[in-house]
Amino acid sequence: MNFNIKKTAKAAALLGVAAFACFAACSCAKTVKYEDDLSGYVTLGEYKGITVSAEEIDKQLSSTINTLISNNTKTNDITDRALAEGDTAKVKYTLTSSESEVETKEDYSVVLGTATDLFAESLVGHSVGDQYSADVTLPDDYSNADYAGKDATYAITVSSATETVVPELTDDFVAEKTDYSTVDEYRAATRLDIRKELLLNQAIENSTFNSYPTKNIEIYYDKGVEYYNNMFAYYASLSGQTSSSSDIYSQFGTTKEKVYKQAADNALEQVKQDLVSLSIAKTEGITVTEDAYNGYVSEKYADLGYSDEKAMEKGVGKDSIKRSVILEQVIDLINDNASED
Repeated sequence: MNFNIKKTAKAAALLGVAAFACFAACSCAKTVKYEDDLSGYVTLGEYKGITVSAEEIDKQLSSTINTLISNNTKTNDITDRALAEGDTAKVKYTLTSSESEVETKEDYSVVLGTATDLFAESLVGHSVGDQYSADVTLPDDYSNADYAGKDATYAITVSSATETVVPELTDDFVAEKTDYSTVDEYRAATRLDIRKELLLNQAIENSTFNSYPTKNIEIYYDKGVEYYNNMFAYYASLSGQTSSSSDIYSQFGTTKEKVYKQAADNALEQVKQDLVSLSIAKTEGITVTEDAYNGYVSEKYADLGYSDEKAMEKGVGKDSIKRSVILEQVIDLINDNASED
């Protein structure tokens, strides 16, 4: 399946852990189902009239924008200009004093403008391949007391250099990297998504859970584990690695235990979300009409990498799709009746 990365994550979040696992070619043989009466599992708390912090929304919005910019920040080799502040240079140097070698470094990285190395300022204006010397006076608290306060010379070779190119948040950038055409449109839509997520989380926190349908937790857990394993194996295969599962986890800076714990946490949170959204829907008389169902599938199938509506229904399952349609309506209801402080 060919994913539209910009849209997949948002659509998958509404479909839940089970659907997201399906996108990774999981078996998806088990189906999550709920009975009509969920009162034995959950007692709803306040979901209308919730107040959410405007400051928290804006804080998360700034973080989301920073992540977008960071993910698209590039590092380029410098080959055709002199070094300037902000560049990173790799140098080889030898420090001598009174004809004695004090220190030697290979492939030493220096960020011009922020580094505290005595020779750092001398790099500005030099180019890759330059060899030169810089005279300095070692500080009185120099690490080698024998040379503290003495004159010394760095013999420096600039081996390589890079520049960090940070994109600006412009309309063109937003149009290329997101589903929106302008910065204002992107900010407004993203802020609304964050607001809705915070409100839904608050509605879940306001509810009291008496017990959980353990079978559904187990299904979500199994699908989550399968998804994570497939994801790690896929990315490992891209780099030609055929390591054992434990080695694959370590290559991503994690462990099997942490991955399985994350899958368990996600499964419980997904069931909580299901219980609350379905209970609110029943209380408010929210149902899934044929038009709403078909419209949802028609809108989402391509974003999720499916060839057509039938392929999405087969991969995700009708019950999961119906819960997603209900969830969207429930979130809108909570949002329409909420306020910010």
